[in-house]
Amino acid sequence: MNIFIGTSEVANIIHLYAEGFKQLGHKVTTCAKPHSFYKNKYDFDLSLPRWLLYLNKLSRINFLNNIVSKTIEKYELYRKERILEKIINETDIFIFVFDGFTPKSLFDYNYIKSKNKKIVSLFCGTEVRDWDAFSRAYKINIETIEKNSIDNILFNNKLFRLRKNELFSDAIYSLPDQSILGVRPYFEIKIPFISNKYSPEINNRTIPRIVHIPSKFPTKGTIYIQNAIEELRNQNIEFEFTIHNRLSNNEVINVLKDADILIDEVLLFGPGTLGMEAISC
Repeated sequence: MNIFIGTSEVANIIHLYAEGFKQLGHKVTTCAKPHSFYKNKYDFDLSLPRWLLYLNKLSRINFLNNIVSKTIEKYELYRKERILEKIINETDIFIFVFDGFTPKSLFDYNYIKSKNKKIVSLFCGTEVRDWDAFSRAYKINIETIEKNSIDNILFNNKLFRLRKNELFSDAIYSLPDQSILGVRPYFEIKIPFISNKYSPEINNRTIPRIVHIPSKFPTKGTIYIQNAIEELRNQNIEFEFTIHNRLSNNEVINVLKDADILIDEVLLFGPGTLGMEAISC
């Protein structure tokens, strides 16, 4: 089969799924902006050209902000529409991570279905998770996690994205905590992972070294972790504890190899890629 995977890289999912499908003998086309953390290459690179990157700097000037953002939005939409036009006839299945080609309209999905192609939607979290609904469902004070939990514009964007995918997708993959607003059943999303690049190391320390590596503060529940750690210290339990921020992927792997325990996210459903990396180390 000819498989397309795009358009937003989240936790290396596009790259890893592409590698898996290629190993199964399928032809795969990828499309995304290279992630600053993983730095993979894609068949269609959605990075902004230099002239738009330069123009983007002008958005710091207040009266130019709206003009610049509209220009970038129109360029990205034009680019994605041209990519869709180029690949649609030779593609059998479109797998969308986070969003499709035209986020604010039904054009892309309507066009794909008019060609009798299949659509698979992968939801990874923030693109459809509503924090207010999350707070009500799980009885968590989300104000300690998300400062702007109630945002009408953001809510409407997420709801449109969710309903669009529910309307057109042949299959949806998601998790309970991010699908509270959903009305259609979904399959449980599985994290793609390649383990052969990792080598396990057991340190056998008497006093364990504990690490927490949040990719986004404070969404991973860091404040609750810090409170729990402080409570353990008050009980005179011996351990080392460090929070690491803004590490490259190679640096994360080195930290995990040297650690005895990883405290991963404690609020959201998982595990995610970090948890898989810790298990492999």
